[in-house]
Amino acid sequence: MSTKCVIFDMDGTLVDSKKAICKTINYMRSGLNMSNLDDEFIISVINNPKKDAIKEFYGFDEITLDMKLEFEKEFDKNYELYTVVYKEAIELLATLKSSGYALAVATNAPHATIESILKNCGILDYFDTIIGAGEGIAPKPDPAMLNIIKEKTGLECVFIGDSKKDFLAAKNAKMEYINVLWGRNESIDEAKNCKTVSEVINILY
Repeated sequence: MSTKCVIFDMDGTLVDSKKAICKTINYMRSGLNMSNLDDEFIISVINNPKKDAIKEFYGFDEITLDMKLEFEKEFDKNYELYTVVYKEAIELLATLKSSGYALAVATNAPHATIESILKNCGILDYFDTIIGAGEGIAPKPDPAMLNIIKEKTGLECVFIGDSKKDFLAAKNAKMEYINVLWGRNESIDEAKNCKTVSEVINILY
């Protein structure tokens, strides 16, 4: 296949951030005098394109700017404390980079936090382009992030993720999608599901 840009989701694909995400959401809930939510429930809501996470977690239609800034500050702190890079992700990034692939990140995490997260995880330098949710950029499954990266690179792109939101974002962008199982281990019937790095590489090469 021709030279490509490979776009990665972050949480559940590159890094195991479950603990950091859940701690941040429950921290915000505690400030609203709300009880803690179960970790599995939080992750299921985040990855379900039919759920409104803000409404599910806080009971609001929208959060205020102050809440957004507080969330990002706590989110950044917890990521530094608890997030771990998947060994499969490191192997895949190194292999693709050495083969001349352009690499990018498209994540629903707040854009302002992503660079520091990837730097703390030791993988920032692999990526040419990083895009997160924020002002003017709709979160997945909207295809906006993927389309921006595709237009910026001018290359054929493949998106690698771990959730139905990722699958739908790729579908909406008319982009090839690979679903990896080393994070949440949830297959998608319509997608190419890969348990190992070698399976991903066999699709890409």
